[in-house]
Amino acid sequence: MTSSALASPTLNWPASLELKLALTQRGNRLIHNRHQGPLYVQKPFYPEGPDCAHLYLLHPPGGIVSGDELNIDIAQQSSGHALVTTPGAARVYKGRADQSTQAQHVNLHLEPNASIEWLPMETLIYPGSNSSLSQSVYLSENSQYLGWEIACLGLVDCQQPFTKGHYCQALKIYRNNRLKLHDRLVVAGSDEPQSLMHSPLALNGYPIHGLLVATADNFTTNELKVLREISEPFEQSAENQVGITQINDILIVRFLGQHSETCRQLFTQIWQHLRPLMINKVACAPRIWRT
Repeated sequence: MTSSALASPTLNWPASLELKLALTQRGNRLIHNRHQGPLYVQKPFYPEGPDCAHLYLLHPPGGIVSGDELNIDIAQQSSGHALVTTPGAARVYKGRADQSTQAQHVNLHLEPNASIEWLPMETLIYPGSNSSLSQSVYLSENSQYLGWEIACLGLVDCQQPFTKGHYCQALKIYRNNRLKLHDRLVVAGSDEPQSLMHSPLALNGYPIHGLLVATADNFTTNELKVLREISEPFEQSAENQVGITQINDILIVRFLGQHSETCRQLFTQIWQHLRPLMINKVACAPRIWRT
């Protein structure tokens, strides 16, 4: 038996994806598509015409384990518009005893007058996982971004709370290379009342955490009023908390609750309202959401 046959198996499965889209005479086309490992896009879809590409990110393993690292880099050239989503929930599985990190890094680059919608399904953060999920958005003149992240800390339906593990989520938004927003949440799994998992200053005991961010220079104070009217039915339940903030040209919506479906319902309604204001198009839900 050779020494290679005796070698220990690989303990991680890194993957990367590079996409570039450009608005051409034939519409917004995927002009560069390179992947390494089990992470790819088969082809763009055009349910609302050739100028808006819908992209489905495919990761066949369905989740990441200790040592795994996913790197996603998407560039949209001038005046183009892309919507990016996933076919199902992502998973960050229970980590190994060595506490090696399970990571996903997303970089979105938007040239002038371009727009990207980042609308993935929720991410299930298993008890005992050690995750680092980050996203950086690089905006140019008049480019716009609308995106959300929904994290389920623990396995709610299986009554497995996030009592141990580590979760870090970070979002940075730049405009013309100047940092406009840096949002970061770091939580250690715990059942202690004074922990961030249970503190009223943090997650307040809710297992579902959602963050929606939209950037545009035509938001008015009336938009805050409309968004609060949309969120009011959700806030009437003790199972949910919703916060809405505007910082210059950035709208931020935060959700805490007991069910990821409720968060997706709220964020979808907000997306349906904001999309025509931002890109002058009515909301067109990706077909994959209906399967």
